[in-house]
Formats: sequence, C-alpha cells, structure tokens
Amino acid sequence: MSKRAGFAFACLLALAACDTGRGAPSWAPPGSPSFKTGYIDGCWTGWGVAGKPSFENAYYKDDGRYLSDPDYKRGWDEGQADCYQQQMSSPQMG
Repeated sequence: MSKRAGFAFACLLALAACDTGRGAPSWAPPGSPSFKTGYIDGCWTGWGVAGKPSFENAYYKDDGRYLSDPDYKRGWDEGQADCYQQQMSSPQMG
C-alpha cells in the first residue's frame, strides 16, 4: 500500500469515529452520497488550510465533479467552511 493510500485509510478510520454534534450517526451531515463525499473532501481541505496537524498538505477536490454536480459542490463548499472555522475557533494540536 502506498504511503498516500495508507494515510488516506488512516484518516478515514480516525474520521469515522468523530461526531459533529449535529445528531447524525456519522460525522458528515445528512445529505445525498454526493453531498457527503463533497463535504468530506471540503472538510479535509478546510482543516489543511487552517493548519490542523496532519492535514497541512491536505487538498481534496474533484474539479470535474465540483463543476458538474451541484450536490458535490454544495457539500464541498459547506465542508470546507465548517471545518476551517472549527479549526480556527478551537485549534487542535498534534
């Protein structure tokens, strides 16, 4: 398994245990599968932009899908904004 794939798998395992406090059974808010995928991609990117440890170089965005899939775009925009704000208001140290 490549380092990048191993890192992505480890992130998925760690994030699966998280809870947004929104009452959803997973950490991504309710929505279509496309919205949730966009939200997760945007969230990782938001954490990266905000400097969250282990996410400093994270940038995940399917540009083609962002331009063609309104649910993915909305999810990505919301995830990026939510997770950026979360990290900036309550920085999590490494």
